[in-house]
Amino acid sequence: MTGTVTCCTPGWALTNLSGPRGLGYWTTGDTAPDVANAELPWGNDPAAPPRGWVFARQSLTYWLGLGADQKMAALDADPNTNTVGDQVVTMVDRAFAPAETKQPAKLLPFIQRGGKLIIYHGTSDPAIPASRSIRFWHELATTVHGPDKAAASVRLFLVPGMQHCSGGIGPDRFDTLSAIEEWVEHHKAPDSIAATTKPDAAAPHSLPLCPFPKQARYAGHGELTDAANWSCAPPAPETANSGHAGRPG
Repeated sequence: MTGTVTCCTPGWALTNLSGPRGLGYWTTGDTAPDVANAELPWGNDPAAPPRGWVFARQSLTYWLGLGADQKMAALDADPNTNTVGDQVVTMVDRAFAPAETKQPAKLLPFIQRGGKLIIYHGTSDPAIPASRSIRFWHELATTVHGPDKAAASVRLFLVPGMQHCSGGIGPDRFDTLSAIEEWVEHHKAPDSIAATTKPDAAAPHSLPLCPFPKQARYAGHGELTDAANWSCAPPAPETANSGHAGRPG
């Protein structure tokens, strides 16, 4: 018996995944791997492999405690079917169980204590698709019996054009600390969070980040690059039930 990932793993949006911290940096690498060399498919250059490979290798070494001498080819895994054996699944489950976040029900004690949580995710994140956070949000809403109840404790903010935690062409400068302080200490839930691009951005602009499933919508007049001309609104009817993050505007 082998452990598998069941359908369906969320994918990436049709968005900008390029740049120095884009898809090449995180997932594919900038050069093709030598698939015949399971241990060093990108050679001895530590900067050559994509970050995903580096994280996987270090997870085996340190988090799973297999050590630096562990051979990739010796793992109970089948690259032809993308499956791993029960032994590897058990090790991963044991190592990550305390911080596992795939089950929204684990947030229930936190919510019942009155906790507040802000989640943000760049829609151009090349490492972890934003669709995973969207799916988590929907599952949480189902768990607590409705999106309004979920939003009373947990709010998801999608950041258009932002890559992994920062970077990309989107407005990746925003203050979630003040937003959570207002929510916890003054009971004012964040209906939007102001965001801007870096000063040296190729296309400087500002935009309000909106709590999912709301989206930033243009007022129809004024500069497109000015957040003052945008506001948070419910998604358009054609996307309201799709479960996908709509593009602002």
